[in-house]
Amino acid sequence: MTPNSAVASVAIEARTFRKIRSHIIPFIMVLMVIAALDRMNIGFAALTMNRELAITSQQYGVLAGIFFLGYFTFEIPSNLLLHRIGARVWLPGYWSVGALSRC
Repeated sequence: MTPNSAVASVAIEARTFRKIRSHIIPFIMVLMVIAALDRMNIGFAALTMNRELAITSQQYGVLAGIFFLGYFTFEIPSNLLLHRIGARVWLPGYWSVGALSRC
């Protein structure tokens, strides 16, 4: 490795970290705030849902866990199919089964 290429490598690395700090980190912070608001919203919804559905907080926790397991299980295959067949076909079918039959 020549001295010029080492200097260029350090400059590229510094520019990359600067871009990460200025673009990606603020975006991640916004996503973290949205995720926190979502968790708070679920907590407030549980107060009303538990009473209306006549379930205990433990039952609500089990139901939320089942939802999370389903979400966790199908998230990666869903993204793989999205990449394979394209968003134009997959996303309408994801929200309504009838859209896939038209393709």
